[in-house]
Amino acid sequence: MGFRPLPATLKQLWKGSKDIGSNVNILGWIQAVRKKAGVVFLTVSDGTTSRPLQIVLPKEMYTPELCAGSSISVDGIWQEGPKELEVTADRVKVIGSAPDFPLQKKYHTLEYLRSMNHLRSRTRQLNAVARLRSDIAFNIQKFYHDNDYVYTNAPVLTRTDAEGSGESFCVIPESDREDVKMHSDFFKQQAYLTVSTQLHLETLAGAMPRVWTMGPAFRAEKSNTSRHLAEFWMVEAELQFIDDLDLLMDQTELMVKSVVSDTDEGIEEVIAARSKISSNKDWRSVDEINNVRDMIQTTWRRMTYDDAIMEVNGNYGEGLSVAEERELASKGPVFVTDYPEALKPFYMKLDGDKARCFDLLVPHVGELIGGSLREDDADTLRASMQKKGISQERLEWYLDLRKYGSGPHGGYGMGFERLVALLSGAFNVKETILFPSWCGSLSI
Repeated sequence: MGFRPLPATLKQLWKGSKDIGSNVNILGWIQAVRKKAGVVFLTVSDGTTSRPLQIVLPKEMYTPELCAGSSISVDGIWQEGPKELEVTADRVKVIGSAPDFPLQKKYHTLEYLRSMNHLRSRTRQLNAVARLRSDIAFNIQKFYHDNDYVYTNAPVLTRTDAEGSGESFCVIPESDREDVKMHSDFFKQQAYLTVSTQLHLETLAGAMPRVWTMGPAFRAEKSNTSRHLAEFWMVEAELQFIDDLDLLMDQTELMVKSVVSDTDEGIEEVIAARSKISSNKDWRSVDEINNVRDMIQTTWRRMTYDDAIMEVNGNYGEGLSVAEERELASKGPVFVTDYPEALKPFYMKLDGDKARCFDLLVPHVGELIGGSLREDDADTLRASMQKKGISQERLEWYLDLRKYGSGPHGGYGMGFERLVALLSGAFNVKETILFPSWCGSLSI
């Protein structure tokens, strides 16, 4: 028994053979309507490509329902147009009319578009970014699959704060809202939304040498910057039997370079979506995007925190500021290693008073990835938790991992939206996720 195929998308039609005079069916949304000398031109897109299609129809076939935003079905034939192929319509059917569609073909500020997140993916640029996000996610999965990493789904609900920063969201069942308690009756203890799946990944890394996940993370940071969201996505990996920080950085660099190289087509689509009505203040230039692509494929610098502080004339003992991160990465990605112990979480392996860790800084964005070797000795880890005031009761299971066949291991976490911003040219990560939320704003 054969299966009927789905209707061809515009992406498939543009890539396939198109004989002049042959019949074709087009499904999509009208982006713009133009009338001229008894003929009506419809610019149509279906969201699968940045390359729209022009539909030509006689004036008598036009109705007011054929307006920007309306979904239509067109039967017609391929014809040579002034610049490229177009379709001359024999029949046009309005599937869903969109009178007073709020996103007409004119410049809209990103702030305005965020006020209608349910519609903003109809714009060419944000539509292309959504497709780029999909391509990057696919290529990340492909990299890990091809390199024998096991994918897992880590929990979103947890009783632990992996970072120990106290910026977690507490979860309270609806039934408890009238009588909010410190400990929910539902779980018999306080529950949180995850800030990182690292600790859970380490449990699986005790049974498999390479594991990874990609999922949502939540942080209750009261900030409204171009780099932060309350809900965002993290790509995290843990590697067992690794005691060399340089080897961990090698694998991190290989992952990023492979993913970016495999995403060339998606980046070109974002560039092709650039419109004359786009504002330069909303997106980085095409030259800047291409420069980033070139810099990613070069050799990446590696330097210690001490050297980084000296290079930017920073304050020793403090974290690097966003401006300092961007200065260090202005000529290409750079790994900054061996931060002071006081600046990093409890689980990192130490060498004296320095954590065996790295931050990967990239142009325009700053920190993209953070990673480290993990402390694998139970007594040393317990002492670190006590020193940093971390509850051992909640993490007894994590300490338990060090008692049963523990070995040297390490891992890293990457902010997915920051990678999308880097490759799309977005100044703000809010443009890289369909429904952004941050302090003071929950979209839908």
